Amino acid sequence: MPKKLSFTDQIDRLGCKRCDTRRAELKNLLGAGINSYKSLVAAILDPNQDPKVRRTAAWLTGRFPAKRSGELALVAALSGEDTDLCIKAADSVGNLKCKEAIPELSALIQGEDKLRRYAALNALSNIQGKKAASILLECLQCDEPELSWEAAKVIVRFKSKKITEQLIDVLTEHPNKEVRSAAAYALGFKGDRDASRPLMEVACDEYEVDSVRTEALEAVGMLAARSHATTKQLSELLRHASIAIRFWAAYALASIAKPKDKRVISELKRLEKEDNALLVGWWTVSTEARFALASIRGEHYAEQEWLQKEFDQSVNELELTDGIKIQRKAETQILHLSPGETLKITAENDFEFSTTDPFIVHKKQPMGSTVIEKANGDNFAFANGGFIQLILGNKNIKIAQKIQDAAD
Repeated sequence: MPKKLSFTDQIDRLGCKRCDTRRAELKNLLGAGINSYKSLVAAILDPNQDPKVRRTAAWLTGRFPAKRSGELALVAALSGEDTDLCIKAADSVGNLKCKEAIPELSALIQGEDKLRRYAALNALSNIQGKKAASILLECLQCDEPELSWEAAKVIVRFKSKKITEQLIDVLTEHPNKEVRSAAAYALGFKGDRDASRPLMEVACDEYEVDSVRTEALEAVGMLAARSHATTKQLSELLRHASIAIRFWAAYALASIAKPKDKRVISELKRLEKEDNALLVGWWTVSTEARFALASIRGEHYAEQEWLQKEFDQSVNELELTDGIKIQRKAETQILHLSPGETLKITAENDFEFSTTDPFIVHKKQPMGSTVIEKANGDNFAFANGGFIQLILGNKNIKIAQKIQDAAD
């Protein structure tokens, strides 16, 4: 008969030894006399307990098999005054797929605290089920752009065909352009190729606004559902008057066209040679056409020499101050970015993004990208195709040396 593991041994089995910060938190918890699941639950509910111990207890409860006593304690913690405790509890009820927490999570979404709101959306996406999906779809269709986009980011975890159909309806019928854009984004990251045709129809719709059309084009490229009709339509969009549409049509063709598509190859070569129009926040259409051609030929997506040149150019164009530190190889560049400016740096190594507010780090995203999101939605960054691109919201960010995997 297998030996029953002690509480401490069970904690060790969770893999917490890999993270210095987590190990220190658990040492503090054990030092407070928390030595069983029962005492763990009691710590969450005890308002006189050290707040740090309560937060660690809330996180740890979500890593043990679900028990009703633990779930009830976590649900109670969702409505407390301690925001950090609320966020840990939301993470745990999501991990435990606790459907009893859905009413409290829905209430958090209606509140003003952005950190709690984001934690609630994330928890609902992990709980899954019709009720959770319904709440997220409702959020995606709200008049508040930030909430709509945050809902779009997490609803992609639902694999249901029904969700795909509902998102397509939102994309094609909703009166708010921001909501339609968010739906296109969600369809691209959700990965259901059944959405390719309606996305392409939106991308070609001259009555649709460019922001929605370009989001649809990016989604088409991510889904990479090849067809002669799609290739032909994208090729025609390479001659569109809009810089953004030409750019994203080239992006989509990178994953859809084949070397034998001579018309596409010819059009992309023309753009590479002639189209030096710059898409704000990205690069020129010519460069994107070059990337697309390389991808279609099966070559490396981006040459390191070109990336280095782009990095050096971006450094030269920005004001050097003591605002933001970037550690790159052996040297440190000091940069200052105003809200809304974009910084491009080579992504040979990972970087750590640190602020006074927490980040959520997603290490595995479609297209092999690394996504780092501010929990309050102000800022985000991603590494894709050799770049880390940082877009500032309303605060400056300090960048240090290495990303710590926040999957724990």
